Amino acid sequence: DAPPPPAAPIDPPHNPPPQQNPGYHAATVEDVEDDPDGSQDPEDEFVERFPLEYRAGSPLRSCPSIYESHRQRLQAEDKEMWSPFDSEGHWELAKWLVTSGVSQNKINSFLKLPAVQDMKFPFSSAQSLYKTIDTLPKGPEWKTSDIRVHGDRLTDDGVPEVETVELYFRNILECIQDIIGDPALKDDLKYAPCRVWSDETKTERFYSEMWTGDWWWETQMRLPERSTIVPVIFATDKTNLSLFSGDKVAWPVYMTIGNLNKSTRRKVSRRAWRLVGYLPVAKLECFATQEGRRVGGWELYHECMRQICGPLYSLGPESGGVEMACSDNKSRRIYPFVAVFTVDHPERCLIACCKDNYCPECEVDPKKREDPTPSKPRSRSSIELLDVFIQNPLSDTAELDRLGIRSIKNPFWRNLPVFHVYKAFPPDLLHQLHKGIFHSHLVSWICDILGDEEVDARFKCIPKHSTLRHFAKGISTISQWTGREAKEMEKVMVSVLGGEKTELVVCARALLDFIYYSSFTQHSTETLELMQSSLAVFHDNKDVFVELGVREHFNFPKFHALIHFVDHIKRWGSLDGYNTETAEHLHIEFAKVPYRRSNRKDHLRQQTLIMNRQEALHFWSNFIRWALNNWRDVEEDDDMDDTDDVCPEAGSDEAEFESTDTTIAIVDEANATVVQPHHLSISAKTLAKLYDDGARFLPAVQEYLNRKYEDPLLLQASDLFDVWNQVHATLPALIRGQKLRITEPIRAKPAVSSHIARANKPEHFDNVLVNLPSNCAMLMNSKSILKGYRVARVRFFFKLDYHFFSKESEQKMLVFVRWFSRFPRSAAQNVNMYRIKLTDEYSVIPLSNIRQTVHVVPDFKGARIADKKWTPENVFRLCDTFFLNDYISREAFKTLS
Repeated sequence: DAPPPPAAPIDPPHNPPPQQNPGYHAATVEDVEDDPDGSQDPEDEFVERFPLEYRAGSPLRSCPSIYESHRQRLQAEDKEMWSPFDSEGHWELAKWLVTSGVSQNKINSFLKLPAVQDMKFPFSSAQSLYKTIDTLPKGPEWKTSDIRVHGDRLTDDGVPEVETVELYFRNILECIQDIIGDPALKDDLKYAPCRVWSDETKTERFYSEMWTGDWWWETQMRLPERSTIVPVIFATDKTNLSLFSGDKVAWPVYMTIGNLNKSTRRKVSRRAWRLVGYLPVAKLECFATQEGRRVGGWELYHECMRQICGPLYSLGPESGGVEMACSDNKSRRIYPFVAVFTVDHPERCLIACCKDNYCPECEVDPKKREDPTPSKPRSRSSIELLDVFIQNPLSDTAELDRLGIRSIKNPFWRNLPVFHVYKAFPPDLLHQLHKGIFHSHLVSWICDILGDEEVDARFKCIPKHSTLRHFAKGISTISQWTGREAKEMEKVMVSVLGGEKTELVVCARALLDFIYYSSFTQHSTETLELMQSSLAVFHDNKDVFVELGVREHFNFPKFHALIHFVDHIKRWGSLDGYNTETAEHLHIEFAKVPYRRSNRKDHLRQQTLIMNRQEALHFWSNFIRWALNNWRDVEEDDDMDDTDDVCPEAGSDEAEFESTDTTIAIVDEANATVVQPHHLSISAKTLAKLYDDGARFLPAVQEYLNRKYEDPLLLQASDLFDVWNQVHATLPALIRGQKLRITEPIRAKPAVSSHIARANKPEHFDNVLVNLPSNCAMLMNSKSILKGYRVARVRFFFKLDYHFFSKESEQKMLVFVRWFSRFPRSAAQNVNMYRIKLTDEYSVIPLSNIRQTVHVVPDFKGARIADKKWTPENVFRLCDTFFLNDYISREAFKTLS
């Protein structure tokens, strides 16, 4: 269907748009994404491909890539690879000048320097530099559309006032072509759906990427042979452009495609998103009342989105699609369908045309949203009720009122093919869970129950861990909350509640479990059932908050939305692919930075020009990188006679996994394998003075040698050892099939005293999970996950001199540890964590026996500690029992919980 004409009070646009020693350095950890649950062992997966007779995602013919096309143009014009630049040096300098944020006046001053002029740089001014940059290939062109809004305020002549606003947008089909044809994204694209099962019996299904969900499979069944679905994902949100003063606000609209894997979509540096429009942020003073401005704003939003989505209305399942060149040098018949909007709750209601206190997904009564029973899903047929009302404003509105439908005359999604607006809002982990349910509600309730002083005291004494932020001043003094603070608090919140009222602990734990399950990067039928179970446990115990007087009801939107999470995961895949946190990062590159480089006057026009240049530089950087190895023509080995067969999927290679036999390497911050010890050739006698339990070291080493050799040497107090206070070790996974974690620090640092207060450093000794000799095999399932394992507190790392060994090659890094008690048969009932005690047992173990660092937290037993002055350093001396914290990471949660 063709796009419907705009409805009053908005006029159509006047011009319709066309288409030092490293061993002594502090610990450093590379910041990488936590992906513990993302993949199973490929041998344990069965991938069900889409039926072969549909040839879903198959190419039509070969075609050159955009890099090859540009190379051909340059060679046809007898130009060099660097053209329009003279050399690589000139290109690199030009790139730096444009991307560094230097003003044009500064660029002009730089180019006038004698040293620069001696370089014979081909540009004499910033203007000529930018003029050359503008000749480079760039993304889709920007267009503007004037939209006239008719208000209800009358002029002196009695005529309704008209306000004209400007929409900046780009052709969405060109944006899709720009993404799907980008050779830099070739290995990250998927063109056909699939279903992933645990095995060929298809009893347990896995959900991760968008193409593993139900929507893609079901939609593909409606299309003809050789069809390729391109799911369009929108993200929109207002953002402030001015920092400390001013009222400059932008409303960017971003889009990407679901064919890209979610890890690529989350990395702004991969440029997997395109800014497709700037919605006008208008005051709409042509309306006399606030209500009129609100309704006019709704209509304006839908009109703008209708123009942005304009080319998509006619590309339904029956249309034949549109042919596009893809990044693998093949062209395909593309069906671009709007699929998902990653937006917050107010904008969901705006898009779905429903009131803010109603659910945009189901017909639940706004007074009964705390009911765990799902309500009837909303139907697209509800638009018919709105049509009746618009045609006859005097008609009965009881059903419209029951559904909470806003009187928007022509929603932009009315004629979008395939699109189901009420199923297009995957949950937002950032705003709904981390900053919403957890921070705004659960944390607030707990602080009201325990008191801010007590909560602060408990957070202050939580032992440190390399992946945990330590709240040295508690949490009540934090003035600005972000999702990062909320995620860090989630790691220890159950520990903070240890020993409190049973229902309170169980309820909070169930909610934290739900949040952690929702954050998994791959789900299975089992994890979805566990999500539902966690939510049910919360509902069964939630009245404790009412009994304690911190909550009167649970009838609010973010709480109700939890019942829809599982359905969305089955439909769209895991939720980490649809987080609005990505949009927050996109705002920086596509809105805030371009604004700061403008002169703040007519800033949107300047921002679009700046972004065009950014895209041109990005394209040219990738082209030069490709052309350095492909400037000469190469023989094509593609044979399109094979196109009758199903094309192997790009990005469908099975994941690679590290060997479980990987040895642990000692490295420094520069990833070198040799690190100078912190104490070189130190005697056992001196170690006994440096460490309060150093006297236990020599007997522990002797015991280790007695176990290892039949006739070991006897140690003396004068024997020398090399000692390390910290190592970086690559630790293997507990469960086969999980990826190895990156090199992480294991610290064993005694306190450092100084007459300068700032130079004082507290002690820091990490706790580790040790694989006991009786159980050296990799564990396979959660029922035996802790069997043969024990927690130890690292005291220091050392090496024996080679004369202790029969062969010098036997010399290994050893660890002096203090043991915690063995694990009980079951976890503590309320917190569902294993309770352990710090014992008086010491041992020496090989570093290779360590499986991972763990977080051990104190068992508060419900006692108030605000006046006890516990700290992360003295808590292991003042507290007698502890818990093994399985919330420290998603990895620990899945393997230890």
